[in-house]
Amino acid sequence: MKFDNDWERIREFSKLLYEVSQIPIQIADIHGATRLFFPSLPEFQEIGLPRSISESLIARAKQGPVLQTYHSVLLCACISFSMDEQSLFLILGPALLEEISPGSIRDLTSLYPCKDTHKLYTLAKQLPVYNTVQFIRYVQMFHLTIFGESIGISDFFIAQQQQIPQDAINRALESSYFSQRELTNMPVPFALEQMFTKCVQTGNTAELKRLLDTYLSGTAGTLSSTPLRQSKDTSIAIAAVISRAAIAGGLSAESACRLSDVYVQQMETCGEVKDVYMLCARMVFDLTERVANVQRQTAYSFPITQCIQFITDHLHEELSLSILADQVQLSPRYLSRRFKQETGTTITSYIQQARVREAQNLLLLSDESFLEISNFLHFISQSYFIQIFKRYTGMTPQQYRKRGQKLSKAKRPGEH
Repeated sequence: MKFDNDWERIREFSKLLYEVSQIPIQIADIHGATRLFFPSLPEFQEIGLPRSISESLIARAKQGPVLQTYHSVLLCACISFSMDEQSLFLILGPALLEEISPGSIRDLTSLYPCKDTHKLYTLAKQLPVYNTVQFIRYVQMFHLTIFGESIGISDFFIAQQQQIPQDAINRALESSYFSQRELTNMPVPFALEQMFTKCVQTGNTAELKRLLDTYLSGTAGTLSSTPLRQSKDTSIAIAAVISRAAIAGGLSAESACRLSDVYVQQMETCGEVKDVYMLCARMVFDLTERVANVQRQTAYSFPITQCIQFITDHLHEELSLSILADQVQLSPRYLSRRFKQETGTTITSYIQQARVREAQNLLLLSDESFLEISNFLHFISQSYFIQIFKRYTGMTPQQYRKRGQKLSKAKRPGEH
């Protein structure tokens, strides 16, 4: 069949895709008005997406591919495309993540105008069941066939990283100083690990995305009996690989393992596959960026870079000129002079500023008392901590924490 225009080609492929997958397919304009819907049966469209949900998906899809679940049962995706200089949106779904039950259908009544649970249950039983990766494959198929462009599995998770509050990661990272946990380690093929390592070291994010797509779509094999547990175990395996890659790239072992461990702990709290994979994508690019930051310090000589890294990793321990000189195998006098020449500040001042920066994070992202923070960062007394903190920030720790709390509330007026 030869098509007269692109719209006929899209319509025919959408029809075939529905017949193969049985997943409802909707194409809407930027205002949410439906341009195409399969299946065409009017009664079946009742289990399509309510206007409020489709409009929300469209608004988010302007920024990138969207994957969304509802009540851990329904799964939808949305991608944007242009045709005849008009913005259009493909909405695939809903599909089911598991077989629907009378109990779970009650949760879905809040989403639909139809409050007849029996009717809704009968219609929902007609929806297909897919796991997250299988579902995304159909979106990839549509995008590649119609537009000739591939879209990666990881694109869905990378595009939605802003949904994960960064302060939740930072808070957990700061808390992990007080309670270290061991990172779970799982075997990954050596060749794949080498490729991850090279990407992290060189900052090759495009290749990182490709490797993530490969691994998430099946390279990991079957690690667990349920999709959620499988997603967590797969991401834990990636965490172990990426942390080793970050260490090879110059990030300290303590920093890499601690950050990976924080992400793993956050993943374990997730109740949905897509949330696990969003955290996994963020972890990979977070560690890669931190490696890049370390490598940007190459403006300093090797011993000074070593010295700075040691200070960063041991802020909660005793630090002195003699300890640092032993670490870099230079005389204290020579190290002191060279450090001042390269950084523009003394070692003592650098340590104090680094501890104050860490104290700022702890004051905002933890509930630890001033005394506990002072002791943890190895200040000789709480009064000395307050004195040094005020010297570099212009306010006391109490004033800084109060100001931070006020700013936080001002940024989130809609939260309850």
